[in-house]
Amino acid sequence: CALHGVERNKSASHPGLFAEHGVDARETAAADLGLLSHADHLVGSWGSTFTILIQSLIANRFLQRDAATRGEAPTVVYCELDGCLRPLPLIANWHISLQNFPQVDLWV
Repeated sequence: CALHGVERNKSASHPGLFAEHGVDARETAAADLGLLSHADHLVGSWGSTFTILIQSLIANRFLQRDAATRGEAPTVVYCELDGCLRPLPLIANWHISLQNFPQVDLWV
């Protein structure tokens, strides 16, 4: 197990400009996506487009591996302030829809 991080670029921080995404937007957010795409499991915010992008990258990277070396299938756990859902496999038959945003629908 290894700990990896993304260096925060002070010149790329934009306080107040991207309130929904925090001060580390643009280049740093893209670097976060790249880093997190190497994860095997993800804990993310329910309905977050950032979480959805990352889980798609994780699932794709898993499927690109040789079948013999894949190991355990990746999962996502969605959390909110009042708790977390059970882990959901990223390689499965379920779907998230943001079509009725702010309502987020999950079909399992």
